[in-house]
Amino acid sequence: MVPLFRPTYSLAVSSLVLLILTISAVAIAFPGGQAVSSTPSPRPRDFTVTPVPNQLVIQPGAVASSNLILTSIGGFTGIVSLSATISRSNGTAPTVTVTPSSVRLRSGVNASSILQVSTTTATAIGTYTVTIIAQAPRITHTTFVTVLVALPGDFQFVLEPNSETVALGSSRTSFYGIASINGFAGTVDLVPSNIPVNVGVGTSQVTVLPGGNVTGNIFINVGSTAAPGTYSIPFTATSGSLSHTATLKLTISAAAVPDFSITTNLLFLTIPEGSVGFVNITVSSIGSFAGSVSITGSVIPAISSGPVAVVSPSSIFVSPNATGSALLSLITNTTTPTGFYNYTVTGTSGSLFHQVVGSFTVTISSTADFTLSATPSSLTIPQGSQDRDFLNITSINGFSGTVSLTATVSPLGPFLVLASNQVTLAPGGTTTLVLAVFTNTTIPVPFGNYSITVTGSSTGNTHTIVIPLTVTVPAENLFLLSATFQPTNVTLQVHNTGNMAASLVIYYAQDKAGNTWSRTSWAGPTIGPNSTSTVFLTIGVSCPACTYSGTPGAFNQFTPGNVYTISLVSARNNLYRFSVSYPSGTREALALEAYTFTSGTNLTLFIRNFGNVSVSLVSYYVKDSSGNQYALTTWAGPTINPNSTSPAMILIGSSCASCTIVGSAFTFNPGFSYTIVIVTSRNNQFSFTVTR
Repeated sequence: MVPLFRPTYSLAVSSLVLLILTISAVAIAFPGGQAVSSTPSPRPRDFTVTPVPNQLVIQPGAVASSNLILTSIGGFTGIVSLSATISRSNGTAPTVTVTPSSVRLRSGVNASSILQVSTTTATAIGTYTVTIIAQAPRITHTTFVTVLVALPGDFQFVLEPNSETVALGSSRTSFYGIASINGFAGTVDLVPSNIPVNVGVGTSQVTVLPGGNVTGNIFINVGSTAAPGTYSIPFTATSGSLSHTATLKLTISAAAVPDFSITTNLLFLTIPEGSVGFVNITVSSIGSFAGSVSITGSVIPAISSGPVAVVSPSSIFVSPNATGSALLSLITNTTTPTGFYNYTVTGTSGSLFHQVVGSFTVTISSTADFTLSATPSSLTIPQGSQDRDFLNITSINGFSGTVSLTATVSPLGPFLVLASNQVTLAPGGTTTLVLAVFTNTTIPVPFGNYSITVTGSSTGNTHTIVIPLTVTVPAENLFLLSATFQPTNVTLQVHNTGNMAASLVIYYAQDKAGNTWSRTSWAGPTIGPNSTSTVFLTIGVSCPACTYSGTPGAFNQFTPGNVYTISLVSARNNLYRFSVSYPSGTREALALEAYTFTSGTNLTLFIRNFGNVSVSLVSYYVKDSSGNQYALTTWAGPTINPNSTSPAMILIGSSCASCTIVGSAFTFNPGFSYTIVIVTSRNNQFSFTVTR
């Protein structure tokens, strides 16, 4: 019998060994203290292993590969052995090989090996995880590659919106959406036809991943001599042998329509390597335009160690016939290749889209400064563990002095510890600090992507780097979605967020007095990764195989109005404990299982009823981040039975003639979040947040 307990984690920062290394001038640092001179201390010899790429998409019967890049740290030299295993290793899973399986790594020189993933026509579709282990004497590192095996599919093509109004002598950016069907993945080209005279139409190419949605741009420019009127422009989306067509209704008007313009100053600038250049951005209202404009920046070409564009703020509100401003920062470091670059600033508001292109030159810096870098440049840490990164601070052009360091993480979750918040550099010297990253804090850190921002500052010099952090899911991780009681049984809906299947082998049902029914020899269900399964548990007379402990006769059945503790044990000996209530009356409970955007005005929610009565949906409200709202109060929505899932179509804008609007009109735009409120016939409200 497995004891009823759940392991806990505690963070002992004091147990972490924090090291600081200096190349030209020797130093030792402690958390919160100053670096002081001491005897030379060599940097720990180590290495990193990085898969490029770390995600592969393969069709059954095909082969794909990833480069495994090994980098020496602290002068490490030696033989590194490489091996790979794949999750769900069985007769239908992909096979993996590493060639060569051992490499000699020398100080200052990268080495590489090839991970090859092979499939057959019988390979099961789905997501697999390849675990790569790199070993040298007393050193072991693990990294992961995600493999998606997908069947050939199709795609859906929609115009978002399917009508546009453009004034003479002006331009507009419209959008189109591509949605993967049956695992389709590939590049889609869009070609217009029957374009009116003195009207220019351009399109962008898009690439969609299996099961994904992507939005492309349609650029429309109406010349001042075009003939006003309404035109139909067919668009054909093609990918290989697949082709779909939709028609855009273009209305050319003589009057100005609400729009905005975007300008930058400077259009050209020079930035010494390791420095930051700044560009002022101005957004102006045209034709009484009012609304929020999202602003992004980019650098062309995008190369390794190249300049990085950051816009602050990333969204501004422009009042009618007024202007708003933002700042573009072009960030370089001392390893940024010198030469000529372009920057782009893009403004988007609903279907409106404008872009400005400027240029800048990165030159060799002769000013005393320092550089800041991280080795490795990104981290992947399993949930509930810890790792470290090395921060390298190097003097250039004779810089000497104290550099102050800070480290933050966004969003909040992982815990960071710097070996020291200050280092002192001698001319030409380098100091290395350890940054410790913990995901085993007292509150579990959610798996997902994070950004660690490290800033180094000295008088007149400030440098910032961003270290991508991925917190991976454990092999299995179960949580309870719902529970439905009968006198001697309970039906659970249990979801596995892990990356491996969880087989259930033992369960316990306990009342608040501690009386317990247990079944220690149980062939429970197997819950696949990122899947939900029904778990049916019996007690009392319905479970002859169960064992009872406690006061005789005190707990023979589940009673409405009481709370029970249900514990599940997996084949990996992990215990999951849930507290569940047996409701005493009618209970509505809805949860959003999935959703999909089919256009800028069409959203389908997949809603599950975890309550004990059927639920009829009678109205809905859709609100964007600016507070604008669509409402349909006469909605004949679906009726969802207990423990069932039903689709519910949410329409706004031009797709919902019966909707009422508060504020300004809007559409579902990529990268934006929306709040959906569903109202039932019993006047209960359920709120969900969705992001396109």
